[in-house]
Amino acid sequence: MSSITTIKMLRTVDIKLIPNRFFALCIGIIMLACANTCIAQEKEQFKLVKNVTELQEGDIVIVVNNTNEHCSALSTKWGSRKIEGYKININGETITAPSNVDRIQLQKDSNEKWLLFSTTYKKYLCNDNKSKDDDSNCIALRDKDNNLFKSTAPVEISITKYATIEYLKSTDNKKAKRILAFYYAYGSSDPNSVGYYNCYDTDKATTDDRMVQLYKKVSSTPLTLNDETDNSGLLTSNNGQQTTVKLSRKLLANQWNTFCVPFDIDIADCKINGIEASVMEYDHTTGNTMEFKEATQIVAGKAYLIKPSADITDPQFDNVTIKNDDPTVSGDADGYSFVGIYNPKTFSGNDQERVLILASEAKFMKVNNGQRMKGMRAYFTIPAGTKAESVRLMINNRPTALTEITTTPSTSEKIFYIDGTYAGSDIKNVKKGIVIKDGKKYLMK
Repeated sequence: MSSITTIKMLRTVDIKLIPNRFFALCIGIIMLACANTCIAQEKEQFKLVKNVTELQEGDIVIVVNNTNEHCSALSTKWGSRKIEGYKININGETITAPSNVDRIQLQKDSNEKWLLFSTTYKKYLCNDNKSKDDDSNCIALRDKDNNLFKSTAPVEISITKYATIEYLKSTDNKKAKRILAFYYAYGSSDPNSVGYYNCYDTDKATTDDRMVQLYKKVSSTPLTLNDETDNSGLLTSNNGQQTTVKLSRKLLANQWNTFCVPFDIDIADCKINGIEASVMEYDHTTGNTMEFKEATQIVAGKAYLIKPSADITDPQFDNVTIKNDDPTVSGDADGYSFVGIYNPKTFSGNDQERVLILASEAKFMKVNNGQRMKGMRAYFTIPAGTKAESVRLMINNRPTALTEITTTPSTSEKIFYIDGTYAGSDIKNVKKGIVIKDGKKYLMK
């Protein structure tokens, strides 16, 4: 065979392989794109929606039931006219949703009613029951061209403890009396499959174990305020902006943490990032006792004491407005006060006489020259010449753990047990244990 013939044959073979290679390349690109999409979705975070005013057209939400043995979200897997629930983990008020969870885009129709658009199937979640189908609990996916879409897709959403997602019409165009609710079932061949979501009769599906909550997708690039760095530039450039803020700091469980941030936080439910917490604000000073009372809200620039029931690490706050004003002074700037900071602060020699910081067990400590305090915290000031060991802290009318325990009390003045109960004025008649007298703790044996 001549060399010319060999070259022609090779070229013929190469040309035949080109379509197969091109097809394989296309498949590879598609698979890579899908994998990247799933990886990106695995990192998406969703935050609990507490009020319907937080919802806007175009928001991406997930539907969750959190009242049973296993938490589950409305998944991407459809059964026979029902949607399976997929097992998830909830961290306080935040969920990192896996790709198996369907992302629902909130849209509105011409009558300003909500529509639930499945981003997985590119269709709308619709009621699939007749008005008199008492035993039927069905849901359907429909597009806008479907002749049942206009009547069976619109819903009204209200939120109290749970989200009520109520369908307005049935397939026969009559009043529906149907809500999107959950039915708990566990033990299928798939360990991640938990229960079903469907359109259930409102009279039969409003118990706590059936109700759902909405979690809204948070911004993929939150504004991060770090307690180790100067945040001044970020606060200046974002002043007046509504955004999602992540705090790079930790609030320790079951002890008082000082706290100050440049935005308001709603604490009506007595929780921070889904964790129950006591929040106290400065009230006044009596003698050398700084007294704090329960706070009803967290205001930008104001210093607070916070005791969470569990560690709160890197909390995230959605739809907050940055207020780049100087932190306020609670109390008398020249006397007893409580002052917050946004950025790390290094104390000078002049601060040693007047500045105290809060250590563990609510003990006060003097600062040293050159000592550095992390940002988004607060410090105390006392009048010049005041001894730090004489300063006391009273929180919500109860003495906190103080700086010393002794066994030699005097015999007059009022005495209290550790829980605040009055124990009389005669030290000889109190029960064994720790008592508080004249702002000090004593161990009675």
